[in-house]
Amino acid sequence: MKSILGQSKRQSSWVTGWEVRLPVILLVVILSSLLFATPVAAVPSIVPSVLPSGQVSVSYSTTLVAIPLIPPPPPINWAVISGSLPPGLTLAPTTGTISGTPTLAGVYNFTVTVTDSTGPSAQQAFSITIAATPITFTTLTLLTAKEGVSYLAYIIVAGGTSPYTFSLTSGTLPSGITLDATNGIILGTPANGSAGTYTFTITVTDNSTSHLTNQHSYSLVVEAGYFESVIRVSVSLSAGETNVYADGILAGTLEGGETLTRSFDVDDEPVITVDSTVLSPTRSDVRFIADDDEIVVDEDNPDANFSYTTEYYIDLKTDPSQITTLTGAGWFEVDDFIEATAPVLIEESTDTQYRFDYWLLPDGDEDVNEDLNWKVTAPGKATATYETYYLLTVTSAQGEVTGGGWCKAGTAAEWSINPPEAPMSGILGFFRGKLKPESASDTVVMDAPKTIDIAWNPDYTMPAIFISLLVLVLIGGAFLAYRLTHPPQPKPAAVAAAPAPPTIVFLDGRLGPGNTKDQLVDQFKQLLEKYQDEVGGGVQGAGSGGARLVPEAQLLAAGREEATCGNTSKKLLRTVVGHWHKVEEEVIPPDEKKGIKTTSIRTVWGRDIYKEWEVSVCSLPQGHSGNHHGTMFKSYTLQDSVSEEKSYTPKQKTTPPKSHFTDELPLVAVAPHQIMPSDQVTPPDDEAITPDEVISPDEESED
Repeated sequence: MKSILGQSKRQSSWVTGWEVRLPVILLVVILSSLLFATPVAAVPSIVPSVLPSGQVSVSYSTTLVAIPLIPPPPPINWAVISGSLPPGLTLAPTTGTISGTPTLAGVYNFTVTVTDSTGPSAQQAFSITIAATPITFTTLTLLTAKEGVSYLAYIIVAGGTSPYTFSLTSGTLPSGITLDATNGIILGTPANGSAGTYTFTITVTDNSTSHLTNQHSYSLVVEAGYFESVIRVSVSLSAGETNVYADGILAGTLEGGETLTRSFDVDDEPVITVDSTVLSPTRSDVRFIADDDEIVVDEDNPDANFSYTTEYYIDLKTDPSQITTLTGAGWFEVDDFIEATAPVLIEESTDTQYRFDYWLLPDGDEDVNEDLNWKVTAPGKATATYETYYLLTVTSAQGEVTGGGWCKAGTAAEWSINPPEAPMSGILGFFRGKLKPESASDTVVMDAPKTIDIAWNPDYTMPAIFISLLVLVLIGGAFLAYRLTHPPQPKPAAVAAAPAPPTIVFLDGRLGPGNTKDQLVDQFKQLLEKYQDEVGGGVQGAGSGGARLVPEAQLLAAGREEATCGNTSKKLLRTVVGHWHKVEEEVIPPDEKKGIKTTSIRTVWGRDIYKEWEVSVCSLPQGHSGNHHGTMFKSYTLQDSVSEEKSYTPKQKTTPPKSHFTDELPLVAVAPHQIMPSDQVTPPDDEAITPDEVISPDEESED
């Protein structure tokens, strides 16, 4: 019995110990499995399942979380695999945070997936609702309106989703004023008699899915009536702009052809003014003058029209400048006439003067009358153009000077001395000694006043010849006298025949240009050469080697190249005339004794008549065979000169004679080097032979 009881106690004690030990054993098993067994990945889930709503233009942020909470090793990747987030929001791929600022209202559905480093992933669908911004009124008050005046006011709102719809939900608008329901514009013209204060409420509704609305109350004051004044500037103001004033207050600026409108109370009579003078913005010599710069307007005559007249500034100048001052310059209306007078003759000094030629007008035309009376059509300068004249003074102690006087600047003035030589005084004059000028004639370009004093040089050619001959005659006479008084004694032996008496030859005294002494020696050499037998006193036999005097010219020619042929032929082509030129011009002042009451200008015009020749000069070597070939050129010989005298008043322009018989002849500008003597037509020194001037070998010479 005792053992049975003992055994029961042991069994009861084991049962009681197992109940205590079992949880411990299970815990050890679980921990062993966690520590020593391979882990099994759990599939995560995403929370929260519902996301908060947002609002347009309001910052938004929420974070997605993956369950279980014990995170696996990184990385973790979040992504939207379908649908889309609201515009303006983004999902951070590492943190799962959705953040940003929504820009567009609406409901946006999308699906998000999350993947950890062990491989399992989860996905879940979400929805975010973005509400529109509440509608607010930006326009809170309205401007005052006036009877009869066009009115316009915009009701501007913000928030919600456009387009909006506007409506008048309470109150009334003034008569003539309406509300544009689509654009929220209050517009129209308050009717006469509608003055007062009007209170009304405007409600606006947006276009979002759940329509948003808002409303605002306004007061519109309509003042008593007025009238509108249209201010217009005529197109006659073709440049620049004018200021417009209403009762002295600047209302605006207008160009030609523009208008502006101003409103005035019906009882007002405002004064509208514009600038009386408007200068051209591009030209200082053009301006515009208001025909009327002040107009009073009222309800019966509300409009003001301003017109302008164009004026040009005409300046008066001279060319050359500063030779005199002209009066009459100033501002002139278009198509008015300007009157001015230019002096006919201006004497700057005793040797320089200016003579009026013509007016050069602003429009480019010319007027030859010194009394200007021109219809103004353009701005600018009216220039009195003068020709400059210089005094050419030619003085000479011998002969008579032809030419000189007043000559136009830039022209070639000719002068000459007649006769071109004068006899010397005293014994040298007896032996035909002469004085010759350094230049008997010349042409001077008149670029300034000029004074020419002709120097005369003595020419001793004829005195040297005559005195030399006289000495020879005296020596010959003395020798003959000596022979008569001392005859020669006869010689026993046969005497050779006496030499023939010397031949005395008188030189004609015509010496060319150059040194007088050299020419005289040359002529004596020729004389000795011609009569060397008589002077030498003997006769050379045949084959004798007696000396012979060789002329110096022959010695000089020995080393030169062979001379050219030089054959010249000429053919008359036609008769031509040169330009008219002033031979003489004289200003004749008034002379009451002679009955001359006004100043006059006496002008002698000259014109030369020429024969035109075609001249050919052979340039082949002298003694060539065949035809002549060489240079061909034109030359002119003076046939005649005609002149005509005319008188002009100071107001007349000096012009050449017209309807003259020489006008029918061809007119040619003949250069001085082209004029040749009628019996000697040779090419000028500066003419060069060109290929065009060489005669073809197939052409026959005219000789």
